[in-house]
Order: sequence, then C-alpha cells, then structure tokens
Amino acid sequence: MKRMLLVFLLFSGVGLWSVPVLAIDLFTGCRISATSVDFGVYDPLSSLHDDNAGEIELSCGSLVVLLGSSISYTVKLSSGGSGSPTLRKMSKESDKLEYNLYIDSLHQTFWGETATHTRTGTFNYSGAVGVIVVKTARFPVYGRIYKGQLVPKGTYTDSITATVLY
Repeated sequence: MKRMLLVFLLFSGVGLWSVPVLAIDLFTGCRISATSVDFGVYDPLSSLHDDNAGEIELSCGSLVVLLGSSISYTVKLSSGGSGSPTLRKMSKESDKLEYNLYIDSLHQTFWGETATHTRTGTFNYSGAVGVIVVKTARFPVYGRIYKGQLVPKGTYTDSITATVLY
C-alpha cells in the first residue's frame, strides 16, 4: 500500500522552513522536517552564485514482524510558484529571482518530482517481534541563486511542497 505524506515548506531569500508532520497508523508512520536554507540578501552586482544548503530529515517507524519488514520511500520537491522544477523563481512583488534546489553539492541534478530527480531508498527493519523501530535518513538540500540577475535587493519568497511516498 502506498501512502503519501505532504509537508509544506516555505522557501525564501531568508529561509527554507517546515512544520513537522506526523502520519501514523497502527503499524507504521513517517515524519518529515526541514532546516533552513538562508541566502541572505541577494546582491545583483556580485559575480558569484549565491549558494547555501539546508536539510530534509525523514523518519519512518515500523512494527517488526517475524520475517522483518521494510518501508520504501520517495522524497519529491514541487516546482513552487514558477511551475518549473528546472528553473524556480522567488518573488518580491512583481520582481522574480531565479534559483533552484539540487540533490548534489555540485548543483548538477535539480530536486524535483520525476524519477531521476527525487531521493529514494528503503528502510529495512529487524529486531524483536512486536517492537516498533524508527529509522531516519537525512538529505541535504543544496540551493543556488543564479548570478547576474538585475533585480532590486530585498526578500524574495517561494513556496515548495515536499511529498513523501511510502
């Protein structure tokens, strides 16, 4: 049975925020949370990219059965207000600031919603039968604001939704 857990993340020039969400039934459950990605104030005259990183933490629990159990998961990030996961845009009034979120520190693979642009894995559980075991995975979120954009200084925002399928 596939389950979906959504957590809304606020992404802005000053941070990536989330509210922890917990979805539990009698036997399994997952929780996702995120830490801040803080770009600070964008300087349009800088010749450098503005890079920073945050983290998504996924914790899933399972009731251990005789032969063990497992939970496979996929973590996706929405396109945000721009509608494009390959070129996200933060907004400040009518001004737009292009940025993206990446799976890797080299900023080569953007984090989106298609199979090649998500984080996947499996938690395998074993131990005493009848005990709930919780496992956790942490995923860095690498952010980049592209250099050379001629926009006014200020706080730009975008809303990103993290979706966990398990």
